[in-house]
Amino acid sequence: MSCFRKFLGLARENGWLKLDPLAGKRKRLFRKEETCPTFLTLEELKRIMEKDFSTTRLNTVKDFFLFCCLTGLLYIDVKTLCPVHLFYKDNEWKLWIHKARVKITTH
Repeated sequence: MSCFRKFLGLARENGWLKLDPLAGKRKRLFRKEETCPTFLTLEELKRIMEKDFSTTRLNTVKDFFLFCCLTGLLYIDVKTLCPVHLFYKDNEWKLWIHKARVKITTH
């Protein structure tokens, strides 16, 4: 609802709306609830890894999701990942990712 409120504010500023339909509504009705995140277990991750989807697109999404899970990178960080971010860091010539995190701000 907070995003919707922002959209309504922009619409009023641009003259698309004369009145805010949510004016006078108490903000506490739109408060975000605190949640306790749950995490996938190793068995659940393995089940996802073993799942073969019927389309290439879904298999790509699965691979992308698993890469995010296993590296701890956010979607935006993986989306902006380039070959320049990959390099050999240790004596065993293992490939490492070296990339600054993308900061996401919400207003």
